[in-house]
Amino acid sequence: MTKRPSTPSRILIISPRRYQMEVWQCAQMEFEDVILAVDDVDMLMPEMKQHPDHFLFRSLHRATHRYLGMHLEMLPRPRPVEVQQDYEMLFVYAHSVEDLKVLDYVEGYRDRCRLKVCVIEELWIENIRKWGYYWIDRLKGFDVVAVAFRETASVLNTERGLNCVWVPGAVDTLRFMPRNPPAPRTID
Repeated sequence: MTKRPSTPSRILIISPRRYQMEVWQCAQMEFEDVILAVDDVDMLMPEMKQHPDHFLFRSLHRATHRYLGMHLEMLPRPRPVEVQQDYEMLFVYAHSVEDLKVLDYVEGYRDRCRLKVCVIEELWIENIRKWGYYWIDRLKGFDVVAVAFRETASVLNTERGLNCVWVPGAVDTLRFMPRNPPAPRTID
């Protein structure tokens, strides 16, 4: 568990970063790091007992996902961790609903966190209807679910009764705006 040195933390973040680090999760990790920097936060990160970072495991996992549309639960699994204190808020950021499996390895988060918030970066209506509501039903205990697509938020509100909000992506335009006057273009 990572903790800033200060008063008891108000916010708990559950993150898969100790057992699952993929390139597409960089925005998730940066977002979690921003929250860590601006508030009193504990981060709970389940760890693998033994990391199955072998070519055969990764290939089998990719093949079953690609051809069968299923995710294998690779063994060994992360060690379960337990929430040790009460928090005002739980925050979970998931790239997709499949990333919510991190919640399977955390005990007591539903009882020890007053407000529960989940942000899901990629969730398309087609996938909800294709795979069913297995992953979506895990969100029923959350007070607020934020998704990046307006239509998905609407479907989750009406069909599943979730308190789902649309949070569109954003870019810091001032940071990435071309300099004025523009820098000379060169050829390498």
